[in-house]
Amino acid sequence: MNPAPALPEQVTWTPREVAGAAGLLRHVLLELGSAGSEAAVFGAAVSLVADFVAADVVAVLEGEHVHGGVGFGGRPPLRGMLRVVRDGTGHVAVPGLGRVRARAFAVPGLAGVTLVAGWAHEPVDVDVAATLDVLTGLLGLAVLALHGHERERWMHLEGERDAAELSRLHEAVTRREQVLAASLRFQREISSRQPLPDLLRRIGASASELLGGRAVCLVLADPRHRMDLRVVASAGAPALAAQRALAAAGHVVGGVSPGPAEVSDAGGRATAVAVHITGRAVGALVVETTGADALDEVGRTVLLAFAEHASMALTQADALQAVREASCDPLTRLPNRVTFLQRVEAALRAAGGDGAVAVLFVDLDGFKAVNDTMGHAAGDQVLAQVGRRLSRCLRGGDVAARIGGDEFAVLVHDPEPLHTAGRLARRIARALALPVEVGGRSVQVGCSTGVSVATGEQGAEELLRCADVAMYRAKQAGAGAAVAFEPWMLEEERLRLDLEADLARDGVEEEFELQYQPVLDLDGGAVVAVEALLRWRHPQRGVLEPAAFLALAQDCGVLARALPRLLHAAAAQVALWRAEVPALALFVDLSPAQLGDPELPDLVRRALHAAGLEPGSLLLDVPASVLGWDPELLRARLGSLRATGAHLALDGFGAVAGAPLAPLRQLPVDVLKVDAALVAALEGPAAHEAAASVGRMLELALALDLGVVAQGVASAVQAGLLRELGSPAGQGPALAAPQAPAEVAGLLAAQREAARG
Repeated sequence: MNPAPALPEQVTWTPREVAGAAGLLRHVLLELGSAGSEAAVFGAAVSLVADFVAADVVAVLEGEHVHGGVGFGGRPPLRGMLRVVRDGTGHVAVPGLGRVRARAFAVPGLAGVTLVAGWAHEPVDVDVAATLDVLTGLLGLAVLALHGHERERWMHLEGERDAAELSRLHEAVTRREQVLAASLRFQREISSRQPLPDLLRRIGASASELLGGRAVCLVLADPRHRMDLRVVASAGAPALAAQRALAAAGHVVGGVSPGPAEVSDAGGRATAVAVHITGRAVGALVVETTGADALDEVGRTVLLAFAEHASMALTQADALQAVREASCDPLTRLPNRVTFLQRVEAALRAAGGDGAVAVLFVDLDGFKAVNDTMGHAAGDQVLAQVGRRLSRCLRGGDVAARIGGDEFAVLVHDPEPLHTAGRLARRIARALALPVEVGGRSVQVGCSTGVSVATGEQGAEELLRCADVAMYRAKQAGAGAAVAFEPWMLEEERLRLDLEADLARDGVEEEFELQYQPVLDLDGGAVVAVEALLRWRHPQRGVLEPAAFLALAQDCGVLARALPRLLHAAAAQVALWRAEVPALALFVDLSPAQLGDPELPDLVRRALHAAGLEPGSLLLDVPASVLGWDPELLRARLGSLRATGAHLALDGFGAVAGAPLAPLRQLPVDVLKVDAALVAALEGPAAHEAAASVGRMLELALALDLGVVAQGVASAVQAGLLRELGSPAGQGPALAAPQAPAEVAGLLAAQREAARG
């Protein structure tokens, strides 16, 4: 037999404790009892709870509606609190406080009403829980008492009025209570952002029900044509004639009648009340009055109240859309720059200087070529797909945004921000490197990423700027690279901005000049070609190499202005040298953006004609990254250049491991230029794999009858290995440095004399 449960120990209170408890109880009852409405009762209750149990956050919930709240600093986190209500306890994320431990307490006597209290630091102990049980009980009593007082007001009339009057008053009070209950329900639904079409249909149905089943229509104006009215919801039987409803609505929408308007026709009558969005009439709630009594005072109240509900629903939907448009990028549906910076500021405040916040600045590679070759509509489709892929790469708490153009950013909040950001950057690079389908075509873009970790001193703007600075370093590191910000990069960024300002000067393109790097036959050492390399003779900084300014010059349009003069100068120079070395060829680099320029073939023809240069001696270097373009588009672009008589070289081939070789068979390419990184790897730890890759390229070139030039030959060892592998030609600092035209002329003259001797 189980022992009988022990009786709880009797609690004895001292007279002082009894007096204190009584005073406390009197204070609570006075505070709650003096409130004249449910909202005021709930507001007083959350304040009392916060004071009595030192809670950091308190709210009262009824279903999904928050009646009152303190400590949230803005809109309470509804989802988190609903989980606490469901589970009884849990955590809620509160801006400025972080994760707050919370507990739910049902309010006795009020079905579906719950009080939620949370603490940032203190645990919920037994005494606090007991106090909250008492307070929620008093809250329930106060609300029930408030409802009882309302009922007593009309019951008091029973002794003063006759039965008919009491019946009429009872009916009026009952209908008003129904209107009030429906109003509260719709306000909650509007606040909880129920779907607008459903809300409008329910508003019409409830209005019809409270008007004794009269036919009701909700009429709205088309946003594009204000006087184009249409019925969007209807209720009641028989249905209200559409033409009569539209005519009545036209009176209030068109400003004919500022208040309720009654319209009669041969078929009957209808009364309309305007529906507004922020004070502007956009429609009307219309009720049938044909063959029925005119609307009494309560009926008019019903019509006005439900027109107001429709106005509130439409206004909130309009405001939400405006907020979305103001805070989101319309193309990708990601947050825009302003919203992203607000999120970063909030994350920095929540982190409290612990360095757990990082920002990634993601810039697309090759996107300009998509816009230039396929048009801006195709570019928009690519950006939309990039936005979706970027979102799929994120963890739960990360935030992605479109900053502008082809620039995106990601916010990371993590105890190891640099490690996590680096891993995320690699994931993003892999996702964005995959081909994108646009209008039945396949295009390829990549990305460069800069990472900046908060130090506790920066604001959001500074953190984003540092990530942007690091991104420019990543651009220089190669496709798909990610670089973490270092303080010394700011000085480099200052220099870059200075150069950008210098490039904006009138006539700056006249400061561009060419040097030429010889391409040598690896067997005999003879110069077989030269590559024209751009230099900027800066008035203060001296001669600058392309890495310092080429991307800037291309972005600001200076390079496009300079290209005709430079191409003509290179063609004319090589035409002169070919008088001494007839087989000499000229390599000229093209960027993806230049390749997409439809005027480029004519520009090439004019330069060849003006210089008198044999077309076949010009080799246009096309970057290997274009192999990711749509094959049809790429063949068309290369075909138009090949039609000028110039030959084409695929520059930087082998830069990406596993790059497709098959497209070469369908492209009008004449020469492969082996990437410098692959040549450098011939002396590295992966020398065997690099040699095998170069060997396969040489075999492919032989099978396709293509010429080969190995780039970036930096040592005699590399030159020897390339020679052994069968590479016919090479260029690089170990063979010959870029030189001024006069130096190249001297080199060619010496070569000619040696050949004669």
